[in-house]
Amino acid sequence: MISKIINGQEESVSGSDGYEKSQNGSVKMPDGTLICWGEITLPGVTYSAWGGMYSYQFDVDVSFKESFVTTPAVTVTNRANASGVVINMIHDQSKITSIGIMRQNATGYSLTLNYIAVGRWK
Repeated sequence: MISKIINGQEESVSGSDGYEKSQNGSVKMPDGTLICWGEITLPGVTYSAWGGMYSYQFDVDVSFKESFVTTPAVTVTNRANASGVVINMIHDQSKITSIGIMRQNATGYSLTLNYIAVGRWK
């Protein structure tokens, strides 16, 4: 389903000149802006000591919901009740491939992150 957002109201449309929002986590705007969002679940692992903190680099394979024509700006945050800070991320125009986390505990539990990517689709 494709929908068009007009004055904050979502309407089902096909081939319109409005904003196109897919059900899979993306919005294409008429000016060429593309916004994709989703979540990433990282497994529980034992983190490596780094000073008084602990860190771990996760290899991930998270594809964006739509294709960007250039590498987008991407922000990753953790859920409100999760502990851990994203310290780095590697991505290109199609997916996120690596995420580094730092936390205060050596033994970690699974962690769910949210991401948002903003770039161009045309």
